[in-house]
Order: sequence, then structure tokens, then C-alpha cells
Amino acid sequence: CGADLESESGLATGDIKEILSVSNQPDDVNIVIETGGAKSWSLSSSYIDGATKIDPSKLQRWHVENKKLTFDESLSTYTSMGSSSTLQSFVEYGINEYPAEKTGVIFWNHGGAMYGCCYDEKKNDDSLSNSEMKSAFSKALSNTGSSKLEFVGYDTCLTQVQDIAEFNSNYFNYMIASEEAEAGEGWDYDTWVDDLYAKKETSTILTAIVDGFIKDNGGASSYYSDQTLSWLDLSQMAAYKSAFESFASALKSQLSSKSVSKSTFANWMDQNVKAFAVDADSSETYYCLFDVKDMLNKLSQHSTYNPGSSYINAVSTAFSNLVKYSVAQKGAGNAYGLGCIYSQGSSDAYYIKQVYTSSETNFSNWLSFCKTYSYLA
Repeated sequence: CGADLESESGLATGDIKEILSVSNQPDDVNIVIETGGAKSWSLSSSYIDGATKIDPSKLQRWHVENKKLTFDESLSTYTSMGSSSTLQSFVEYGINEYPAEKTGVIFWNHGGAMYGCCYDEKKNDDSLSNSEMKSAFSKALSNTGSSKLEFVGYDTCLTQVQDIAEFNSNYFNYMIASEEAEAGEGWDYDTWVDDLYAKKETSTILTAIVDGFIKDNGGASSYYSDQTLSWLDLSQMAAYKSAFESFASALKSQLSSKSVSKSTFANWMDQNVKAFAVDADSSETYYCLFDVKDMLNKLSQHSTYNPGSSYINAVSTAFSNLVKYSVAQKGAGNAYGLGCIYSQGSSDAYYIKQVYTSSETNFSNWLSFCKTYSYLA
């Protein structure tokens, strides 16, 4: 979904070129791409096999062959790439037309934690919410008779969120995404597509995506950049969710028993726990995304707020089993690979309460905690 990243800067084209630069594609490994969501595309004809070009007025499907983008079809009607039915249609198309032992789905576009991803600039920046993605994957896998797919990847900003990972655990074995706002160029595709073509283990491919992206942005030791990327083993999500939900209830009881006010705790979160996409001028955390592990670490050291070592240790153990590989540049601070939603100010809550609801998350105890001890209510 190209959006303004493509129409203004050609960034989607840049990543397509990276994919097409990789040699030695075997016959039984396919990369299938749907293009749309941008008012214009800049990929030149030299990268396309045939006379068909990327047409911004259409949703088009392509596959990679002989280091060229090869046209498959155009959809008869242009529908928003922020629509559940559009995603469902593409997933079904990929599974049916390019069946594979292992299938991955990658989103390319803007992302905004609970605000969704794949903002279609041709459709008033309509985006895919969690519930829309859930519906699309549920129907697509059911209609194709598929079990879980191999991995879901978000080459988008601010998407490594526990609520997003939890619903994806029903449809995928692994997930890779970033807690922080990604650099506009996105992942460095020419550093890992060769591993895909070599049919290496999924863990190897996902680790290569992380390492390539971080290296391309200055390396892990850079204090001048704040990029993050991590991948999760979603088979561990059920255990993590159970531990986190117990922790959320215990934390709520602890703060209540100590008569801690919402404003006091919110101020503590704001001052002590790593937040992402913070506006440097206003300190506004519009996306309300905080690092889970950093929050646990800070709570464990607090004499009043600590709900008990058993709860924190249980989440910490489950976290380590879930987050298999995470790299954050020095400039990112305490970012450990998975975020949670928390509203630390009334200005943030005006937006987040519209999207952080029971229909968009299954972390009901944490949602209840946020309604009491954050500005979500």
C-alpha cells in the first residue's frame, strides 16, 4: 500500500527494486505483490516484464520472476487497501494461486499501533484496524481450508504491540514488527530475500530481516538513530497473555490498596517507562505505546507500585519465551521488543479511547486497568 510514501518519495518502489535485485530465485519460491493505495507510482518499465505498468487507478497483482515484476491481474473495481475485504481477497489469491508449504504475509505502508496500518491515500487514508485484519485472516483461511500461515510481517511503524500480536497468534506461527516509528525506506530487502530463496528456516530469515534493517540504519550501537525490530514466536502468546492478564489485575489491586491516584501513576509512567513516537516538542505520546519489559523492570523496583514478584516474574519469563529476537539501536533507549498500550495524558486519551476498545483487544484485564489508572476512560 504505497500511500504518500510512494507518491511523494518513491519509497515503495525502492523496496521493490531491492527485492528484484536478488538473484537465484528457485522455481518453488514466489513473491506475490499487490499494489495500490498511492496516487502515483515511480517504478520504471525497466523493472517490469511486459507492457503493463503500475496503474494507480487500479489494484494490481504481480509476482517476481527473473528479477522482474511480472503482471498477473488487475481487479475490476478499486477498493480501499484499508478494507478487510481487500486484504481477505489478496490472502485468498496468494494461497490459491501460489500454494506453498510455508506462506508469509507482509504489510508495507504506514502503521500506528492501535490505529492500524495500510493507509490508502486514495480513500481518505482509510486503514486496516485489528478487527478488520482479524476478520480478513479468519475468512481467508477458512475459505481456503488453510491452517496457520508461517509468519506475518509489518514493514510499518509502531506495530509490535501485544494486542496486535495476540490476534495474529490465531493465524500465524511468527510475527515481525517494530515498536518504534520505522525509517521511511523500510526494511532492507536485499539483505534477506536471498535467505528466503535459499529456503532457510523461518527463524534465520526473520533474524536476517532484523539485522539487515538495523545495519542499514547505522547499526545497533548508533546513538543517533532509534530504530527497533523484533520477531515473536506466537506459539508462546497464550502463556504470555495469561501471565500479563494476571499481572494487570494484581497491579490494579495494588494501586487501589495503596490509594494511588490515576494522575500520580500516569505521571510515573510518563517519567520512567520507555514510550515510542514521543513528540519531542510537546512530550505527547499520541500512540500511547510503552515498552512492556521496561515497565516490568521499573515496577519491580518500586516499593509502592510493585504488585508482587511472582506476577512480574511470570510475565518476564513468558516475555522471554515470546520475544525471540529483538534489536534496538542505542538511540532507542529501553526498547526490548514488545509494547503495550497506556494513556498517560488526557490529550492522548481523546484519540486512543476511540480505537483501544474491547472489539480491538483481547487483553480485557489490561483494558480495565487502563480505564481506571490511565486517561483512557
